[in-house]
Amino acid sequence: MRFGLIFDLDGTLWDATEPIAKAWEEVGKDVFGQDYSLSVEKVRTLMGKTMDQIAVALTPSGANPEDTTLFAQRCFDYERDYLAQHPGTLFPGELEVLEQLAHSIDLFIVSNCQLGYIENFLAILPNNYFKGHLCWGDTQSEKAKTIRILMDRYGIDRALYIGDTEGDELAAHGAGLAFVHAAYGFGKAINPEYVLESLDELPALVSSWRA
Repeated sequence: MRFGLIFDLDGTLWDATEPIAKAWEEVGKDVFGQDYSLSVEKVRTLMGKTMDQIAVALTPSGANPEDTTLFAQRCFDYERDYLAQHPGTLFPGELEVLEQLAHSIDLFIVSNCQLGYIENFLAILPNNYFKGHLCWGDTQSEKAKTIRILMDRYGIDRALYIGDTEGDELAAHGAGLAFVHAAYGFGKAINPEYVLESLDELPALVSSWRA
């Protein structure tokens, strides 16, 4: 039996909300006008949503639909390039946890992000701890389906999904997996099977789950 841990990215493995807010705001000013502004707090409420959902949420009321389309086309390409130069930050103790876990279980990432986004996260790690990853940009599908596609692709028989939002919980359960709520992240959960107050609790949880 092949075990796996599948992680969400934003709010679970890194916090990129500050550079993302700056990138999105720059594009928004260009598309919607110089009065356009965006807070880090607003960005955090959107983490975990798909790219098309985010574009609609970031469009000012009364804007032309064509501007929303233009914003979406430009925003997420610019965000990807911006993060390559201004990456997010890891959570405390994360590298040590990933190093420890990678020796005993296969690690994966499934996120609702665009193509190229996960690679920006992987680029700041000293080692590649992850066996694979998939995103909305790969599958154009809801996260539950993307999780199942990844599991089928890598032959994973049993897995946990670790994420920080209610949407992550629904995706995990939709894919038939137990959900680990990263309570240190950006969102809340409804009825998670497990809760992490910090990442350094994960190795012990995984050992108990596999026992």
